[in-house]
Amino acid sequence: MGDTSALWTVTNIQEAIPGVETPMTWSYFGPGGEYALRNHFHHIGALSASEARTPADRKEWILGLFYGRCAMRVDLLGKWADRVPGTSGEALVMQFFSSLPGSMTSQRTRMYYPRAMAKMPTQFLAVPPLMRKNRARVEEFWRSSLAGLDKSSRSEVEELIEEAYNHFSLSLGLQVRLTMGAFATVSKLLGALAAEQSEVSAHELVAGYGGHEESELVKDMWDLSREKITLDHFLSKHGYHGWQEGELSNRTWREDPSMVLAQAAAYRLRPDSENPHDAEDRRAEHRTGLEDRFLHALPARRRPWARLVLKLASIYLPMRGISKVSFLQGLDVARSVVRRMGEFLVSENVIDDIEDVFYLTRDEVIGTPPDNARMLVHERREIRARYQTFEVPDAWQGIPEQIDPSERAAIELIEGTPASPGAVEGRARVVLRPTDAHLEEGEILVARDTDPAWASLMFLSSALIADIGGVMSHTAVVARELGIPCVVNTKLASRTISTGDLLRVDGAKGTVEILSRADNSL
Repeated sequence: MGDTSALWTVTNIQEAIPGVETPMTWSYFGPGGEYALRNHFHHIGALSASEARTPADRKEWILGLFYGRCAMRVDLLGKWADRVPGTSGEALVMQFFSSLPGSMTSQRTRMYYPRAMAKMPTQFLAVPPLMRKNRARVEEFWRSSLAGLDKSSRSEVEELIEEAYNHFSLSLGLQVRLTMGAFATVSKLLGALAAEQSEVSAHELVAGYGGHEESELVKDMWDLSREKITLDHFLSKHGYHGWQEGELSNRTWREDPSMVLAQAAAYRLRPDSENPHDAEDRRAEHRTGLEDRFLHALPARRRPWARLVLKLASIYLPMRGISKVSFLQGLDVARSVVRRMGEFLVSENVIDDIEDVFYLTRDEVIGTPPDNARMLVHERREIRARYQTFEVPDAWQGIPEQIDPSERAAIELIEGTPASPGAVEGRARVVLRPTDAHLEEGEILVARDTDPAWASLMFLSSALIADIGGVMSHTAVVARELGIPCVVNTKLASRTISTGDLLRVDGAKGTVEILSRADNSL
C-alpha cells in the first residue's frame, strides 16, 4: 500500500509500530497516523483544510505498508515542510531521520508562508494544555474501560473499539504536533546556539531535564525492586507497556507481568549507588553547570535569547512522553476490547480462536463480519509469517529490497548517528525478542529499535546501539535522559553483532568498534 515511485523510510516510525503488523493494528495506525500527520501540518498552516483530509486513494497517503511494515513517505513530508518558514524539507528529514534517502531536494514554496506565520506561534501555546487535558481524559478511559470488560455486551464492545480508536488518533495527533512542532523547533534552536560555541555540545543541551514519563518508569522499577511499592501499584501506573507494545496482538505487562518481575530482579542486584532517583538529581545539577558554561561561552548580546530558548526547552522537551502515554493507553484498551470481540466471534462460529481476531480489521469486526472470515484469517496469517522471515532497509525508493536477517557481515567498524555522548567498552547483548530481554552487568544493549517499554531495560545497559532512529527518536531521547552513551541509525548492528562480542561505543562520534568476536559468532 503506497506510491511505488516515492521515497520511503521506516526510521523512527518502527519504534511505534514494530515489525510486521497484524491487519487490526494497521486499521488503527494507518488511518490514525495519516490523520495525525496531516492534522499537524494543517495546524501550522502548511496544508489547507481540504489537503488535511485523508485521501480516498491510498497511493496519496503519507503512510504506506510494505511487506507488512509501516513506512513514511519522506518526499511528501519534505514537500509539506518546504511550505513552513524557518525550516525546509531537507532540514526536517535530517533532524528526524538522520539521512536523506534517494534524490530528495528541497524546493521551498513561499506562497504558503503568510498562512503558516499566522498559525505557527499559537501552537506553542495551544498544545501543552491540550496534552494535559487529554492525558487525564485517556487515563480515566483506560481505567474505566478495562474494569468489567468481561461483562460487556457485543454492542458495548463495538462502541469501545471505535472509542479507543478516537482516543488513540487524537492522542497521536497531539504527539505529532508537539514532536514536529515545539519539540523540533526548540531542539533546532538549541542546536544552532550550541554551534556558536565549543564548550557544550548540542546533545548535552537537550538532556537532563527530568520529568520524562520514561524516567518515572525507571524510578518506579527501582522502587519495586526495593519493595517500596507493590507490583499492583507498578502495574496500575505502567501496565499498558509491554514488548513491542505498538502491536495490538502482543500482551502488555498488566496481562503478563513476567518481564516486570525479571527486570525488578535485575534491578535488585544493582548497588544502591545506582539509585535512579539520585542519578536524576545529579544530572539536573550537572545540567545547571552546563547551562552556565554554555551561556558564558556566548557573546553577551546572545545570552538573553539563549536564556529564553533554554526556558522553552525546560518546558517542552520533557513533554514528549505525555501524549505517547495517552496513545499507548488508547491502544491498550483497543487490544483488550478487540480480544473481547474475538470471544464473541468464536462463540458465533465466525473464527476458530480468539487471537484470530487480530487478522481482521476494525471495519470487519464491527457489525456483520465477512462471510469468508476464516479464509481471510488463514491467508493473512500465512502472509505475515512469510514477511517475518526477512527485513527491509531503513529507507528506499519504490519497492524495498528484502534483506535476509541471517546474513552476517565481517565488519569491525560500524558508523551511525551520534545520539548521546560518552565512550564505553563492554560485551554486547543483542535483544530481538522477549526471551533475550535481560542484561548482565556492564553489557551493551544492541537492538533494531526500541519503544517506551525499553526504558527500564536501557537503564541496566552501559551503552545503547540501535539499527534505526535519528537524533529525535525515542531511543536517542531516553538514552540522553538516562545519561547512557548511544549510537543510532547503524542500519546493520543487530545483524552484524552477536551477543558476547566485545565492543567500544563512542556516542559522541557515532561509532561502534567490534574489538573481538565471541566464540563462533561469525
